[in-house]
Amino acid sequence: MDGVACKNDLEGAKGSFLIYASSQDIERIEHEQGAKIFANFEMKIQEFSKDALQHAVDAMNLAVNPFSLGKDVEKQYLTEQLSHNFRTAAARSIEIFEKETTLTIEISTHAPSLVFFQTGCTAQLDDD
Repeated sequence: MDGVACKNDLEGAKGSFLIYASSQDIERIEHEQGAKIFANFEMKIQEFSKDALQHAVDAMNLAVNPFSLGKDVEKQYLTEQLSHNFRTAAARSIEIFEKETTLTIEISTHAPSLVFFQTGCTAQLDDD
């Protein structure tokens, strides 16, 4: 799943997020409710993940750090910050989703895909 969020006109982030689900839960739910129910689950996950990403980006300090030891170090710091903020922002929604659906899931950032905007942000995903 891909996502993008802008904090303001200059700052934001985009990237891919990995969704993991319990294979035992998937088999059980598919048997009980049919495979079509997963399209509904996907929409729910996308919606609360979008909100969690926006909260995560809003909580970040994305300003260029003049004391950074280089772009790689700064990206690593921003990646860790975004990952932590996203997990925190999504935790309650995941808990509610799991209770409602009985599907155990985990969502994490895909670090290599993350791009941070510090000089201009538009809330659009590229059609790569």
